[in-house]
Amino acid sequence: RLAEILFTSGSTGVPKGVMLTHLNLRANTDSILSYLKLSSSDSMMLVLPLYYCYGLSVLHTHLKVGASIFLNNNFILLGSVIANLIKYESAGFAGVPSHFQMLLRKSQTFKNTTFPHLRYVTQAGGKLHEAFIEEFINAFPTVDFFVMYGQTEATARLTYLPSKSVKSKIGSIGKPIPGVTLKIITKDGKPVKNGEVGEIVVKGENIMKGYFNDPVGTNDTLKNGWLYTGDLGRTDKEGFIFLTARKKGILKVGGERISPKEIEEVIVSIPNVIDTTVIAIDDELLGEAIKAIVVVNEDTNQDELKNKILNLCKQKLASNKTPKVIEFTLKFDVNSIGKKVMLSSCSTRDLNTIK
Repeated sequence: RLAEILFTSGSTGVPKGVMLTHLNLRANTDSILSYLKLSSSDSMMLVLPLYYCYGLSVLHTHLKVGASIFLNNNFILLGSVIANLIKYESAGFAGVPSHFQMLLRKSQTFKNTTFPHLRYVTQAGGKLHEAFIEEFINAFPTVDFFVMYGQTEATARLTYLPSKSVKSKIGSIGKPIPGVTLKIITKDGKPVKNGEVGEIVVKGENIMKGYFNDPVGTNDTLKNGWLYTGDLGRTDKEGFIFLTARKKGILKVGGERISPKEIEEVIVSIPNVIDTTVIAIDDELLGEAIKAIVVVNEDTNQDELKNKILNLCKQKLASNKTPKVIEFTLKFDVNSIGKKVMLSSCSTRDLNTIK
């Protein structure tokens, strides 16, 4: 039976109504509880909205075990978030990438604060760059850090990376949660070899019934019982999964297909960088060239940072992956759940563009 209709975030297009059943909700909840090991004595300060599948999954898991949730919808006030994590003796924290980026690089006190009851954090809702994960686990070595991957169409969760594997498999989204079957396939639907990139497809009791009033979209996404995620990934020899890009997010520079994530990882490794998005711009010679839009604090020396970015990219990346244009801004637009809205271009109303 239909339990709820959740709308996708719309960060990469028009929101769609995802029809989820009671079986979907139960399967997702039980799978998450199997690795988070929550108990009735646990509590969480929740900064995620409850119309978002990630926020709802937190609600459902805590309801199932009789744990407590304290709602906080003022994440922009970082000081109150930090204080309330302590006040409400929060055992867990669930956030999207922008939450962790703001806490780690905008707050002056977060990394030096002791959270006596904090046992674990979960991160989902998009890729958190490796530099931020390392920064967090170095600041809070006793807190378990779970990287998770999923979609609204999967009721929230598809894979997770256990905390014990975060250092050795950093950058991975882990392995399928219990009850989910996952494979990576070619355009022809054939399984790829280890290390080869293909589309991630999944099936399980947590997969949606379909899109509301959208049979065409449903048939494009659900095929023979498999959910086609639209995400590209690969596995290593031990079966750990690594996302490479969205199918629609691949750039093509000089005839070579390039994942923006590789370039973004290099740029955010610089401490002054809060966030970055890499997009393509027209180029007469290469067809497309790389543009990096970089979020910084207002007092950042832009010329100095630009040189650091270019020098590091030249050291770490091939020449066609080095940004041709670097643009600085104070913030990215985010939607109501804190996820960054995907960009094709960026306004420079906050800071001057540097080329």
